Amino acid sequence: MLSAETAPLVMTQPELGGAAAPQHARTIDRLMRRARLSRFAPDQTHIPEFAAHRVPVTTPESQWSAPCHPRPLRLFERPEPITVIAPVPDDPPRMMQWRGASHRVVRATGPERIARDWWRHDPPPTRPEAERVRDYYVIENEAGQRFWVFRAGLHAGEAAPRWFIHGLF
Repeated sequence: MLSAETAPLVMTQPELGGAAAPQHARTIDRLMRRARLSRFAPDQTHIPEFAAHRVPVTTPESQWSAPCHPRPLRLFERPEPITVIAPVPDDPPRMMQWRGASHRVVRATGPERIARDWWRHDPPPTRPEAERVRDYYVIENEAGQRFWVFRAGLHAGEAAPRWFIHGLF
């Protein structure tokens, strides 16, 4: 049975200089020797899928530049297709269907237009990042859940735009 209690972490192991080190220091040292621990570091790109990469935890910290618009902490590995209803083609959705559930949108901000950096990579045509332009919206449903969705493509293009969900707040 899990306990909901917490207890203070006692300082027990003295360091060489006489200062006390936390008890978990040995565990961290062991993990560093045995496992490949990593963290995320920023990349210089505005494309959400390529904005971070994994580095060993021992790599010096890099400074993250704060984006102008809010971003979810975690993105889906691949954006998932959604069905939306919008009153005007360029408006944010008023209704979204994702994974069999319908979500009535009560608030939306956006769009934030992100254009593909075509000079850096050539994505496969089956992925939504192959679109030259994506318009991102932060939408909120009646239950207060917030989603990061985007429309891939423009209505003036040859094919009809497609909608995807890219992350959760």
